[in-house]
This record gives sequence, structure tokens and C-alpha cells, in this order.
Amino acid sequence: MQGISNSYSNILVRISLLLFLVVLNFSCKNNSNHTEDLIETDSEEVSIPENTTKIFPWSDIVEEAEVIRLELTTESLVAKIEKTLLTQNKIYIYDSKIRDLLIFDINGKFISRFNKQGQGPGEINEMRSFDVDKDGNIYILDYNKISKFNVNGDHELDIPFSYTDTDDTYINAVEIALAPNDKFYLWTGSFGVTENNDHKQFSLFVLDNRGKIINKYFPSRMKTFKSRYFTPYGNTYITRPPDYDSYTIHLIEDNTIKEKYHINFGENSLPEGILKQSFEDNTEFNRILRETNYILGINNVIENDDYLYFNFFQTDRIRAALYSKKTKKALVGKVAVSGFAPSYLCFSDKNYLYGFIEASDYLSVINGSSQYIFNRIDSLSIDDNPLLVKIKLKEF
Repeated sequence: MQGISNSYSNILVRISLLLFLVVLNFSCKNNSNHTEDLIETDSEEVSIPENTTKIFPWSDIVEEAEVIRLELTTESLVAKIEKTLLTQNKIYIYDSKIRDLLIFDINGKFISRFNKQGQGPGEINEMRSFDVDKDGNIYILDYNKISKFNVNGDHELDIPFSYTDTDDTYINAVEIALAPNDKFYLWTGSFGVTENNDHKQFSLFVLDNRGKIINKYFPSRMKTFKSRYFTPYGNTYITRPPDYDSYTIHLIEDNTIKEKYHINFGENSLPEGILKQSFEDNTEFNRILRETNYILGINNVIENDDYLYFNFFQTDRIRAALYSKKTKKALVGKVAVSGFAPSYLCFSDKNYLYGFIEASDYLSVINGSSQYIFNRIDSLSIDDNPLLVKIKLKEF
């Protein structure tokens, strides 16, 4: 009997161990749908020159520059550009000061103003971001819902999502992008997060068309600033690094996250672990910028078939970097007003890069400098709308 009992006990132990491994394996697979485990890691290294002290050399590389006036009416006054999008030959501008969406054609003619503010059915309580599909339907990110409006501005449906998920994950989203198969990408960053010791808070979420979380990426590590996170590139999106001390730019394609570029700043690269940033403030971020030459905070990432562009912080200035995908060369320098390009780029198409310049800056260039290739615009005042600048680059 004792031998039978021992054998029976051994069998139970083996069965228990097998069940434990099955549960563990299932648990690991289940968790992998909500972590960075699904991120593909095969990035191209982009080396950036270490001398970043000069003004960015737009005058050396801009072949064409066209300045386009945005029509100014009582309905089309632009106060503060938060997000822009070029699609179907229309320019969409989200003005975060008035919380409206302004729509112009590619030649700057005003088309319409999208204003659905309110708390009733079909209205927007707090417009945070937007995206537009191939049919011209507009998707507005609200505090805790996504609202769809057709090309005529008529409300079609709401997709509510919970601010707090069942596992205490916060979805305080600040930006939206459309994903394949009626899904959505939402970016939260660190907004609303005060600590993440239990690793439940993430920066990027994938939601289905019922507002349910199906994937989440990039565990929140520190307080970050509000910025543009999704940039269209063909049928995909480019997204900036999630944290100040990360130098990897990701591609989002078919609900899959891929490491696309790793930016090598050489001796200006921040040593691993040196940034002890909290969720409470930006004290460490500001200290490093003040006391060192280390580079922080890659943002405003833009890509087309020929170039990769982005901005970053270093010491007392914002810098710009431009990488040629053909020659594998990079240019870098301080951001400044010039007569050859906008101070910052905002979006791109197959052949051109676009950005905006304030009317006052344009007038100071045209009237006070002989170094410019901008076309002249008559009867312009400093109170006009920002001007759209369209540039084509020489190969470098």
C-alpha cells in the first residue's frame, strides 16, 4: 500500500506540475498581448552629427519653397495649431485654443469649420485630437469616447471607452489614429499617472470598435510632455519614442509595433539610467538640459519616401535633424526662422515637406533680409493666419 500511495502521490505531483506549466504558459501568452513582447526589434541605425551648434542649413538643401496663404475670414482665424493633417488634398488644423477643427484646401482656401462642442447627443465635450479616414469621415477623440462624423459633419456614432479599465489601467488619451479593421490607436503618455510601480499604466493602447482594449504597449516610466505621437506614412504610422531618454522611433503597421530607426547621437547620447525622472515634475529633465549636452525628447517625427525628420531638445534650444534615406547622411542644427523653410515641419507627402510660418516672421524675412527664396505675398499683415510653406529638397 505504501508503494501504491507513493506512486499515486508522484502522479499527482506530475499532473500538478503539468497543469502549472500549462497555466503559466497560457498566462505568459495572454500577458504578451499587453506588453512590449509583440514589438519587432529590427531597426536601422541613424547616426547624427555631434556638432549641433549651428543653425539648421536649410539654405543649402531647399530646391523649391512655396508659401501659401490660408484664407482669413471670421470663421477661419487660426489661433493655436495643435495638430495638422494633409489628406485628400485637404489640410485639417486642430486649433487647441478654440477647440475647433478648421479645414482648408491645398491652395489655402477655407472650406469649413468643424465645431460640435457641447454635452448633448452628437456633441463633443472636450476635443483632444482627431483623424480622418479615406472617405473623409472625421473621428474626434473626446475625454472618454470616440465620435464619428461623416464628410458633411453629421454625427454617425459614438464609441465610448472606460477611463479606468478593470485592472486599474488609466486611458487618459490625448491623441488618436485610425487602425486597420475598424480599430483605433490611442496615446496617453503619462497624463493622469502619478506612479506605476505595479506596471499597469501604458502609453499606447489599441481599441476595437466597441471601445475594448485589445493591446497596450510602452509601460509608463516618467512624466512626459504633450506632443504629436502619430504621423501618417502611407498606410502606416510613425511614432516618436515614448520617453525622454529613448532614441528609438517605431512604425505601427497592421496593429503591429516595429522598431524602425534607432537614433545614434554619439557622445551626445544620454547614458543609460542617468535620467531619474518622476511622474510629478520635469525637474530632472530641466537639470540635464541646463547642465549637460545630452539630448532628450525626440518628437515631431515626420517621414516620406526620401527623408526622416525630427526635433529634439539639447541645452537651451530645440534642434532639427534631417536624414536622407538614399544617401544615409544626416544634417542637424538649431531651429530658427529662415527664408528657405518653416521653423518646424508638420507633415509630408510623396515629394514635399510642409510646415507653417507666422505671418510676422514671414514679413520680417521678406522685408529685412536678402537671403530667401520665398515667394512674395501682397497685402499681408502680422495679424494674418499662419502661412503654409511647401518645400522640395535637393539631394545631400
